[in-house]
Amino acid sequence: VLSGTVLGDIDNYNDTLGNPIYKPNIKNVVIQGKIISISDSAFFECKALESVTIGDSVTTLGSFVFSYCEALTTVNIGTGVTDIPTLTFGSCTVLKSITIPDNVTTIGENAFLSSGLETVYLTSNNLLDPEISPGTQSFYGKDDVNVIFTDVDVIITNTNNSTQYVAGTGTVLGDIDNYEDTNGNDIVKAILKR
Repeated sequence: VLSGTVLGDIDNYNDTLGNPIYKPNIKNVVIQGKIISISDSAFFECKALESVTIGDSVTTLGSFVFSYCEALTTVNIGTGVTDIPTLTFGSCTVLKSITIPDNVTTIGENAFLSSGLETVYLTSNNLLDPEISPGTQSFYGKDDVNVIFTDVDVIITNTNNSTQYVAGTGTVLGDIDNYEDTNGNDIVKAILKR
């Protein structure tokens, strides 16, 4: 039973029947309702934890919140979270993919260090580091991560090495001169890189 709006170390809580909650027994977590903050290391080393849903009411995550959750495969981040702090998912070795919603504007150093992360889903509207682009790259402490922009169908690199993203409106790509990028800029064939 929780009282207040901050969720601390889960080992300090009892369930609704008064029984203690033990980290080794936690398999799935849904955080919702009045909880607006999850403190540092709240679920640290919950080795059986497989799935986490962070509800829209949560606005703050502490560092190391899910570090060493070695069975964690599924994470859903609500619309309230704006920051994924340092080592939030560090050493989550079976976490293969994650969707970062547009409301997340900062990710802490090494947030995914030593994780199993292979794929990150973003939109081209994300306000993270402007150097993040589709393709394989280092992503906050994890090397060789494939970043996929979910709202983009065509990625164009210009002769000046700037990148434009075209959001599709159908299944047929016509003359590229007839399109604008996701920022409303005209795409001109003459400056496309081969």
